[in-house]
Amino acid sequence: FFFSSRRRHTRSASVSWARRCVQETGLGQLGRHSPQHAKPLCDKNVPSLLLGVFISQDSSEDLKNQAKRAVKSIIRVTQEIDSLIPLVNTAQPPIIKYVLEKCAMILEKNVKAKKKFAQSSALLTIQEIKATPGSKLKAAIEKINLLYPPDIVDHYKPEVVTSLLNKITQSRPLCLLIHF
Repeated sequence: FFFSSRRRHTRSASVSWARRCVQETGLGQLGRHSPQHAKPLCDKNVPSLLLGVFISQDSSEDLKNQAKRAVKSIIRVTQEIDSLIPLVNTAQPPIIKYVLEKCAMILEKNVKAKKKFAQSSALLTIQEIKATPGSKLKAAIEKINLLYPPDIVDHYKPEVVTSLLNKITQSRPLCLLIHF
């Protein structure tokens, strides 16, 4: 009980801090200058905190718009996949499309980033997103999927994982008789 209560208090304080920073300092303006400015913000989890402000019921529409602009500005200049992977797992629909579009740009040029993206389960996460056909989000997911061999992408699709797990539960163990 103490741990979960403490975590909620810490999260609330972090969102409060991010809210104050959005209003007073313009984190998005700082982060949009260059990748060197955006990286420390990403390293300190600022985009995730800004997403907390964006989805908070307590945030005004103006504050939500400021937080959204700040996150988009930071994402736009981010050049490292490590900075974006946490956002793949936490971003909400209005923001996730920008995250995935930027991921696609980075993954196109960087083989090591492609490997990290798959190993971090971000590739699995995007397979689980229900995107509307023809939307920018769906296009970003498809663009990322096309950067990987089809068998890799299929391996991460939820229906394939379920099918493989069903095969495991339905298979019979083989009994070997050993004669001495």
